[in-house]
Amino acid sequence: MVARYGGEEFAVIVPDTDLKGATVVAEEIHKAIRELGIPHSQSEVALVVSLSLGVTTMVPVPEQSLETIIVAANKLLYQAKESGRDRVITG
Repeated sequence: MVARYGGEEFAVIVPDTDLKGATVVAEEIHKAIRELGIPHSQSEVALVVSLSLGVTTMVPVPEQSLETIIVAANKLLYQAKESGRDRVITG
């Protein structure tokens, strides 16, 4: 399931998938967008649309808030942006 989460952010939920599998999905998404070569003339980073992805997983338990995984993924996303953008960071 893919959902917009904020202005330029999206969440991809892949049930029953470990970190290795989620990373494969993220890398496939990253590659597919790069191959589209969508022009991005207003970007200061790249001439085409690029993606920074933060990937994490969790096994839900009643005592754990959904906010936990959102915070973790967001932290990884910003690590991807701060380390040069247009990459997949996992954790």
